[in-house]
Amino acid sequence: MVSSLIMLHQHHAPQCHLSTITPSIQSRILVLSHVYQVFSKSPSASSCLFSDILGSVLDMVKRASSFPLSEGSIHLQLDALSLSLSKACPMGLILYEILQNVIQHAWPQRDGAQLKVHLSAISTTQSRLVIEDSGPGMPHDWSLDDHLGLQLVDLMAQQLDAQWSFKPSSGCLFELIY
Repeated sequence: MVSSLIMLHQHHAPQCHLSTITPSIQSRILVLSHVYQVFSKSPSASSCLFSDILGSVLDMVKRASSFPLSEGSIHLQLDALSLSLSKACPMGLILYEILQNVIQHAWPQRDGAQLKVHLSAISTTQSRLVIEDSGPGMPHDWSLDDHLGLQLVDLMAQQLDAQWSFKPSSGCLFELIY
């Protein structure tokens, strides 16, 4: 997975020297490390709680952010759903990419910015993750080809056999059905 991340970075910015993209790669590898750490502390050898993965990734994004993220600005509504390791790694990277995007683009734009994360079971075999912010939303002319993080979201969603989308809201709404 690590070599795939490096190759994806180099493909996205072939003219860049590896040293200029190293911090980005390191952050994504750190996410995987956090996922494995959560898994190692889980009482079950075969799964961990989604909320534990989210908590770890959210803490990582908060520490790296230069914008204040108060607890009152983050609203979590999470069903107690478990993830296998094969789903936890791609989900950790998806969470990182979307949350990092919120912090970079929604938070600096608005005083009193809000982040909502909702996870629910749709059925015994499907779940729905929604991440919504109160920022300016996605540009109407955005393209997947222009955003390395979203390309990674797309690849990870494929690994989960999931469908994802952005929808207009009072900011931006990301939805993942897996």
